[in-house]
Order: sequence, then C-alpha cells, then structure tokens
Amino acid sequence: MKKLISLFLIICIISTLFTTMPVLAKDMTDYMVYTIEEGEVTIEYVNDDFNDYFNGTIYIPSEIEGYPVTQIREEAFYGCDINFLTIPDTVRVIGYAAFMDCDIRELDLGNGVEEIHMEAFAGNRRLQEVTIPMSVTYLEGAAFDYCERLENIHVEEGNENYKSIDGVLYTSDMWSLMKFPENKRAEVFRVPDEVYYIGSTAFLNCHGLEGIETKADSTEYKAVDGVLFDTDMYTLKFYPAGKKDIYYNIPDSVHTIEYNAFYNNDYLTKIDLGSNLEHINADAFYSCDSLGFVEIPDTVWHLGERAFANCQSLVYAKIGNQVESIGRRAFAYCERLIHLELSEGTNDIGADTFSNCYSLESIVIPQSITEIWDETFHRDYLITDIYYRGTEEQWQDVYIDEYKEIMAKSGDSF
Repeated sequence: MKKLISLFLIICIISTLFTTMPVLAKDMTDYMVYTIEEGEVTIEYVNDDFNDYFNGTIYIPSEIEGYPVTQIREEAFYGCDINFLTIPDTVRVIGYAAFMDCDIRELDLGNGVEEIHMEAFAGNRRLQEVTIPMSVTYLEGAAFDYCERLENIHVEEGNENYKSIDGVLYTSDMWSLMKFPENKRAEVFRVPDEVYYIGSTAFLNCHGLEGIETKADSTEYKAVDGVLFDTDMYTLKFYPAGKKDIYYNIPDSVHTIEYNAFYNNDYLTKIDLGSNLEHINADAFYSCDSLGFVEIPDTVWHLGERAFANCQSLVYAKIGNQVESIGRRAFAYCERLIHLELSEGTNDIGADTFSNCYSLESIVIPQSITEIWDETFHRDYLITDIYYRGTEEQWQDVYIDEYKEIMAKSGDSF
C-alpha cells in the first residue's frame, strides 16, 4: 500500500512539474523567410504558420543572425493579424503592401526608415494616427490608402522632404498635396494656394469630407460646388465621399471621370453622366451604395475595371452602344442588380464582369457579342431571361465559356 501511495505521489509531482514548466517562446525568425546580403538582412515574407504564434503586438527584430534588418520586402506581412507594430531603427526600406490589411491600430516607425512604398500600410482600417519620422526621404501618398479611421498624419520636425498641416500630408515645399486622412472631418477643405499637384488618391475614400475649394486663379484645378475638376473641366477628378447630395448632373464639358472619383459615396441615388462623357476609369463609382440606376450614354467608349462594382443598391444598368469593351469586374458584387442591358457595339466582356450579382434575372445581349468569357456571370444563379438581339442561329454560334448551364436554363428570346 505504501508503495502505491509513493508511486502516486511521484506521478503527481512529475505531472505538476510538467504543467508548471515555462513554455519556451517561439523565435519569430523561424517563421520568416529572409536573405542576408552584404551584411544586411531583408525580410522577404512570413510563412503560413506565422499568425498561429505571432499576432497582436509585433516587434520586428532589429537583427537576425547578428546582422541588421534593413529591408522589409513587398507584401512580406500582408494580411497578418497585427494590432500594435514597431519597426526598429535599423530598417530603411518598407516595400509595396508590406503590411497591407494587417488590422494595425498603433504604428511606431523607427528613426532609420527612409523609404515607404505604395500601399505599405494600406487597408489598416483601425489606424487613427501615424507619424512620419525625420529620416524618411521617399514616401508614396498611397502608402496609407483605405485606412478609413485615419484622422491625422504627422511628420516629425526636421524632415526636409515632407510636412503636415492640420494632419494633412504635403511635400515640404507644398508643391504636392499627398494625402488627406480618410476620417478627417471637414465640411469644406480649401486646397492651399501653393499646391500645384494633388495626388491621385489624395482624397480617396474621405467620407468625412463634404466639399473641396481651390483658389480662383489656379492653373491646374477648379472646384465647382465642392467637386474637383481640372481647370477646363474636361476631367472630373474627385467627388467627395462625404458630399450629401442625392443627385448629381455631370457637366457637359466633362469627357473623363478619373480613377476613384466617386469612390464610396453613400449618398448619391441618381447620376446624370452628361452628354459628352467618353471615359469612365477604373473604380470610378466603386461602392456607391445608394446608386439605384445607371444609364451609360452612347458617347462613352471606355468603361474601366470595377467601375460600378459593389454598388449595393444598383438594380438597373444599361450600357451605351459605343462601349466596345467592358472592364473586368465592372459590375461585380452588385448584389441587387436585376436587369442588365448591353447595346449593339459591345463585343468584349471582361472576366468576372457581372460576377456575384446574385439578384440578376434578365439580360439583353446584342448581336455584336460573339463570346461570353470565363466567369462573366459567376454565381448569378437567378438568371431566367436572356434577350438576344440576333437570330437563334447566331446565338448558337456565340462561344459561352463555363456557364452553359446558366444560359441553357434561361428563357432565350430572339
């Protein structure tokens, strides 16, 4: 009996020792792929198990194998689960999309950082403040795109290349307005008179901005009713995401709607595209969630990628007869789109163009269409009526890739 009790006690003691022994911390570098060249370390990327062991607060190591970490390569930490991030003073270069979509809330950039490339910290939707170190000599304005809670961008005193005024980022000479924080509130923002150039995503997704003003004699820009154009009003540059009007009539002088021009405006329910419009560039009306109807006039011949994608209230779309080619995903994820009408003249529909339009029921297809490509109507399971402008014999000759089952169950009309 004593032997059994002694054995039991030994087992209990051993069990207690194992349960109370500290677990050795994982070495972050074991989950990184890095290169060492000329005595310096570049972090290339992290492997698939990184998030299982490292998330929340992350301190990028200042050295690996005794060598300084000086570069973080493009997309190295893309999509990692990071809340608080510290970059050491040894790092000089942060590459394209290096920390994109990481959910960063607080960011501490080391005093040795010199280059911050495009979309390096884009998509960190909880980031509210950021300070650019004095050491930075190259910074892309798009580095902080899609940071929808960002209120202020500060620049450390002594930086010779960039400056911040009221949280807005400029080049130090005020030649360029680089970034207006997306969550900065302003009924009207007046572009400083010294500014000659406005970055292509400077006002992207600024849902707290209701209007823009410029000086009257600007040689580059003109603002009318809070909307930004080039001086001759040939190109519509920015329509503020926070502008609360429900209807807008694009001036007849406008021939081009710029990339991202109406991006994420939640107020517009109807828009008149004018009588001379020719170009609707990529993402022009992306995620305009109140827009219900769109008729693209016959003057338009270029319709860019994702031009009307993710417009959640869009139920009707008609595309004019000069649009020969429709950009990829131009109407993807318009989940309430019911009726779609293509006009004679369209002959090329990009991949995924109308994918994930879950409510789409009826389509008008012109005779000019000869091919319907890969995943054009992906997941559009409710299509019941296809109206084809040609003959039944011509319809049989149309090449339909992958979605024959959807087309076959539809009620074709000729």
